[in-house]
Amino acid sequence: MSNDRTIVKPVLWYFLLLTLVPAVSEHWAFLAFPPGPAFRLEPAWEGAYGAAAIVVFLLFLWWGERRRLVFSAFVLTLFTLYSYGGAPSLDRIISFIAYSALFGIALEFYRQNRPLYHELKASGAGLGRILLRAALLWSPMLIFVAVGIALNHVIVEATTNAVYGTALIDRHCVIRDDPGKPVIRCANLGRRLLRDQLEPLALEENVAVHVERTFHFWRTKALEGLSGLSLDGLDRKKALEEVRALTEALKPVNMFGLEAPEARPRPTYLNDPRLRAIDRQRQVVDRQLEDCRRLLFAFANPVCDRLRKESARLLRDRNSRASALHKQEQERIRTEREKDPVKAYREDLYRVLARISPAGEFLGMWRDLDARFGGKEPPREEMRASIKVAVIRFMYSAEPRTRSVMSAMLKRNPDAAYEAGV
Repeated sequence: MSNDRTIVKPVLWYFLLLTLVPAVSEHWAFLAFPPGPAFRLEPAWEGAYGAAAIVVFLLFLWWGERRRLVFSAFVLTLFTLYSYGGAPSLDRIISFIAYSALFGIALEFYRQNRPLYHELKASGAGLGRILLRAALLWSPMLIFVAVGIALNHVIVEATTNAVYGTALIDRHCVIRDDPGKPVIRCANLGRRLLRDQLEPLALEENVAVHVERTFHFWRTKALEGLSGLSLDGLDRKKALEEVRALTEALKPVNMFGLEAPEARPRPTYLNDPRLRAIDRQRQVVDRQLEDCRRLLFAFANPVCDRLRKESARLLRDRNSRASALHKQEQERIRTEREKDPVKAYREDLYRVLARISPAGEFLGMWRDLDARFGGKEPPREEMRASIKVAVIRFMYSAEPRTRSVMSAMLKRNPDAAYEAGV
């Protein structure tokens, strides 16, 4: 019986510690000081849970049996959940281990020094001598703890700087510090950035740089090509050919090398045999109903009433069948998107960016030329300068639109955006 109890109690303590898992997640701060404050007591229930978690953990340190084994199993569970579920945060787990060790050392310091305190007290020694002897006894451990805290601080600072160095977010450092939430330092170390804003802002900045460099490359390439264009033989027909080539080259879908999505097959419900049979029956019934309505007093004819009811029934059957097949088609598309999210992401991006075209700028350019020269052939230098202006005007209007489209797509599907390389 005693063996059963010695096995059951550690298991019970382990399951009780599992209630602390949310306390070391990304949205909670329990024994996890860096890089922000330790506790966030915004709502009352959050404060109550934090207090309960601390009480449970202290009771475990005080009364728990086989504490090392249970605590090791619990920490292994945290790392497993972090690897597969993503619920606990890695920095919280490491800080939890570090500060748990401090709590354990403090508890053992108290428990093991009580006999020494009573012995020295009985000998009539003063409180100063008692504290001195205790400090001498625990000085190696205190040195070890101090070194550990300093090392932990250095690791946290190095990790923060390394994480920040991967993102181009310095312009967003104007965001003010929230003293109740953990933050990450900006490059100038003077202002702060919220941790939950790091990833989306980094993505937006990476996209902004990518779009800016791409548009700059194509703007330079287009203007260099126009500057090197010979004016000999440059007439309206030759200029229109240049404009057609530029219109295709300057479309964002072609700038970023996005391939047009393959044409999807027509929805299956349009070719469904049962649906086509219902449509044929409806055509026959509707013709009979038209013939019936030509008769005198058709509204009182019971044959017309039966045909009208039959037509309504067939219409309901058709709508029901089409709705069911439409749902099947939507489910098929959803399954395809789940199997290949990158393909779906690029197809959606292509469709949205394909709407951004320089055709409007070039059309306005020709209207301006016709208005200035009365429909006559404009001078060659005027045509080339107008084309350059249209290119620059389109670039500076299309770049922010393209950036906003890509940012919106990132927010909708960031995982696929990572894989797609935008």
